Amino acid sequence: MMLVYKHVKNLFQSSKGIQDETLPFLTVFVDSNVYVSKGLYIPIINKATDEKKAKEFLSEAITHGAIAAIWPLELPLPQLVPNHFPVFFVQETLDALNRLVTYYVEKTNETSFEVQTKFVLPRTDNHNEKNCTYDSPVIAILKELENKLANSSQNKEEGGNSHA
Repeated sequence: MMLVYKHVKNLFQSSKGIQDETLPFLTVFVDSNVYVSKGLYIPIINKATDEKKAKEFLSEAITHGAIAAIWPLELPLPQLVPNHFPVFFVQETLDALNRLVTYYVEKTNETSFEVQTKFVLPRTDNHNEKNCTYDSPVIAILKELENKLANSSQNKEEGGNSHA
C-alpha cells in the first residue's frame, strides 16, 4: 500500500500546509540522517529534547528528502518550515508512528498493492551518533513495529490475504 496524504490526515486531523489528498509518501522515516525519497518524517523526540535540537532534526530531514512531517504539539514548529510543507500535529510522535504502522499493516493485509511505502526505522545499534540514543522502552517499541511490518510483508509473500 502506498500511504498518501489523506490516509495520514484521517489518522491525525490537526495539520497545516498544503492539503493534497493524493500526495504520496514513498518513505516513512524517523532518523533525520537518512536520505529518502518523498519522505514522511516522524521525529522520535520527547519533552527532554530541546527545541534547538528538534529544529535541527527537522531541517536535516527536509534536506534529506522529507516532504511532510508529523510533529509534537508541545514543540513550536520551526520557522524554517515552508508554508506549503504538510505538518500533522500529535501529542506523542512514537504513539503516532505506532498508529501509522498499525493502519498500514491492516490496509496492506486487506489488498495486494504493487507499490508500497517503505518504513525506515533506525538500526538502534548505530544510533549513537550525535547523542541521539534511544532509551530501552523506545528501542523495544521500534523493534516491535519493525517486526509487525516484517510479518505483514512475509504474509504477503506467502500469499496470505491477497486478492486475485
